[in-house]
Amino acid sequence: MHLLYRISCFCLLLSTSLSGTAQEGIHFIHGLSWQQIREKARTERKYILVDCHATWCGPCRQMEQDIFPLPEVGAFFNAHFINVKVQLDKTARDNEEVKAWYADSRQIAEQYKVRVLPTFLFFGPDGELVHQQPGATNRAADFLQLGRQALDSNQQAYTLLRKAAAQQLTADQLRETAIYFLNLQEPAPAIELSNSYMAGLSRPFDAAAIRFIAPFVQSSASMGFRLYQEDTAAVNAVLGPNVAQEKLRHILWKEYFQEPARADEAPDWKAIHKQASARYPALAGMISKMAAEGEVNYYLSRQDTARYLKAVVHYVSRYKKELSVWERNGAAINLAQRTSHLGLLKKALGWMEPCDPTDASQLQTRAQLLYQLGRRTEAMSLLNKALAQAASYQRADLEKLYQKMEQQQPL
Repeated sequence: MHLLYRISCFCLLLSTSLSGTAQEGIHFIHGLSWQQIREKARTERKYILVDCHATWCGPCRQMEQDIFPLPEVGAFFNAHFINVKVQLDKTARDNEEVKAWYADSRQIAEQYKVRVLPTFLFFGPDGELVHQQPGATNRAADFLQLGRQALDSNQQAYTLLRKAAAQQLTADQLRETAIYFLNLQEPAPAIELSNSYMAGLSRPFDAAAIRFIAPFVQSSASMGFRLYQEDTAAVNAVLGPNVAQEKLRHILWKEYFQEPARADEAPDWKAIHKQASARYPALAGMISKMAAEGEVNYYLSRQDTARYLKAVVHYVSRYKKELSVWERNGAAINLAQRTSHLGLLKKALGWMEPCDPTDASQLQTRAQLLYQLGRRTEAMSLLNKALAQAASYQRADLEKLYQKMEQQQPL
């Protein structure tokens, strides 16, 4: 009897202890739809925390095990927020409540662009998104700080974004909010905020300003795009050789050439060149080269040999001095693999001048062209020089090529 009594008491104490622990952490609401939760928040004038997670997400489980159950975390979030868990994946083990949320969870993920798990969304009592934070934290203090930020209108990212539109932010707030949205992978507000910040700085921009704007130069809408055009030397002096030119090329390609290059029907390269050059006349030379290169790559990828040969001859002939030896080498090899026309092969041989006599790859390309032009003895002599310079991984291919030449086989 005494033993049974002791066991019963122990079980009661254990049950009470476990119940108390569950209540000490964050209480996540159940049984309501997303619309009902927003109505509840509006009625009670409380903020909403939405924990976007997935069953496969390790950091999500870490938060659930190590952070959410802590008494100090529960005390704060239960007092100030209606807390909601939203599962974004689907599994065979999902209960009825999770299934009932499928549509809402999909809508939340799409509307608020949830790309990282976990992501914590914070809504004001009016149901408007005020703050967002992707990623887990392993410290309760950091998660509590995040909650305090979400309650502070001077730190809520989306509230600050609305204030920026009304020109109500300081320079420091503009800079920090721009960085926040950049880290959130939201380029449109990030660029807009960074432009506003840069507009308040004196010119010429110093090194700190150039370093600040660099990660925001993702489209022609960025003030940095204009800066990179007008102060190319200053940008390169801070960020490195040719950084400005490479970034300008990247943006121009993305905005003018990328989609046409994917089209099934051959683009009108001249029209694209004309349109882009009219908008950016200072970059007309760069745009002209990009259009010619785009045409070469388009016909090469579509295996349109006739148009490719015409395009590549035009491209290399016009821009040979601007092309690296590897670009010229690649063009020569591609041409040689697609034609036996002696005139074109002679042009390709000219592309390989000057040729580095210590580089096996360049020597191999020249040898192939010479062989196809009927200059077999010269080709084999050059290939011997290539073999003498070759690294171990190059030797097998060079030896096979030499055997073909020796046996007078087609390449």
